[in-house]
Amino acid sequence: MLERVYEDATEREPRGKASALIKLMEHFHFVFILHLMLKLFGITNTLSLALQQKDKNIVNAMNLIEVLKIKLQNLRDNGWDALLHEVSMFCNKHSIVVPDMEDQFLILGRSRRARHLVTCYHHHHNEVFLHVIDLLTIEMNNRFYESSTELLSLICLAELYSDDLFATDLYFLREELDTYICEVRKNSDSTSCEDLDIVATKMVQTGRHSMFPLVYRLIELALILPVATTFVERAFSTMKHVKSDVRNNMADEWFNDLMICFVERDIFDFIDNEDILQHFQNKANRRIQLPPLALSNS
Repeated sequence: MLERVYEDATEREPRGKASALIKLMEHFHFVFILHLMLKLFGITNTLSLALQQKDKNIVNAMNLIEVLKIKLQNLRDNGWDALLHEVSMFCNKHSIVVPDMEDQFLILGRSRRARHLVTCYHHHHNEVFLHVIDLLTIEMNNRFYESSTELLSLICLAELYSDDLFATDLYFLREELDTYICEVRKNSDSTSCEDLDIVATKMVQTGRHSMFPLVYRLIELALILPVATTFVERAFSTMKHVKSDVRNNMADEWFNDLMICFVERDIFDFIDNEDILQHFQNKANRRIQLPPLALSNS
């Protein structure tokens, strides 16, 4: 598009701007920043989409925040060489000059007398690569610091289960959670707890389930949440197969029975069809006796 503006423009100003932008875009510095931003956007994309969803799963979002912090640190520690190689390969492919990293870096638009007396390596590695990652990491830590993510995930989980936790429970829960986290960190007997079921077991063994009853109730709810969520997702997915156009006028009770048979088909596979027929026969007195399934098939 810029080339067309440069070729077709009748005035000097747009031609000059187009030419200057083309030169900037065909420079190693621009390509480096572009690839760095694409890398960062790729790392943050999953979390960004999760936070924009209408039906946010706060627990999953908090886990993604921790994963993002780890990936940013890994990029900072180990990602420089791979990024530089990727940028160099791109520049070589598109005939863009790759500077010697030991040469002095000259900021475009400034005279050589006012040049920034650092090497290309120092500028791109320290002043761009590390600086941008550190800014993003600081922003993430300010918005989602460790204690807030732990508390937020559990508080939001508690608010979802208002039938199990009263308003007064929610009021005291924050302080109890904070106390529990501090108490656990000071005791070495909890260092081996890698998941919630081990945490729940350890709480019962050490008596913490009675000391922190609200925390223990939350852990119980969190343990059954994946099972309940999976069942609901399976049920909604099943509706697409069972509720066809022909079954739109089906009564709710009959439709519910079909849903159960479809969702729990793994269980029904082990039930003999003859047993189902006889169970249906014995539910009420009927005018005729249903023949055995083997005879009806023959």
